[in-house]
Amino acid sequence: MSVNLFGNRFEAALARNDIESAEGQLIEALGSEHADYALQLACVRALIELQSLQPGQDSESPFDGKWLAARAGLQSWTAQRLVNDARRVESGVAALLTGTPWGKQKELRDLLDAAPSRQREAVKAVATA
Repeated sequence: MSVNLFGNRFEAALARNDIESAEGQLIEALGSEHADYALQLACVRALIELQSLQPGQDSESPFDGKWLAARAGLQSWTAQRLVNDARRVESGVAALLTGTPWGKQKELRDLLDAAPSRQREAVKAVATA
């Protein structure tokens, strides 16, 4: 079962175009003991997307582990692993797998290493459950 860490605060922040508050919700979720690995990856992808949409943001800015570590207060190696894995998972897939058996770190990383057909099977199984 998925845990809603945001309540309606994330959606409300986006509706107000309060990007700073929305990012704060994502960073809070990254550090939550209730966030599985899939949710963490979904948060990292969302942080990258929100940052890249900021006015004046250089499109060549490195959204890497160093950036995430500084932004979210994470250890460098943890941040780099999250960024690397977030870039490996298709947009929306991590959010879909949050709170499922595939949402845990080992299972999700194994799924990312699997053939695309196996990845589609897992996503389809979750989507039709």
